[in-house]
Amino acid sequence: METIGVTEAEFPVLRIYNADKKTKYKYEGDVASLTLADIDKFIEDYKANKLEAYLKSEPIPENKGNLKVLVG
Repeated sequence: METIGVTEAEFPVLRIYNADKKTKYKYEGDVASLTLADIDKFIEDYKANKLEAYLKSEPIPENKGNLKVLVG
């Protein structure tokens, strides 16, 4: 679950993970009301390169002084 950026508290989720490119794609809709048509569209959008890769990041910190914390 760590690989795709999912915690147990977030279940249920729908993700596509491309192991070759190590990229993740997160379904942005409401998973609770997910239909087969929604899943088909998500997969078709992935195949057509219409999805934006999901990047796991820390929250943007409040930087103070000379020390700056960078997040992705």
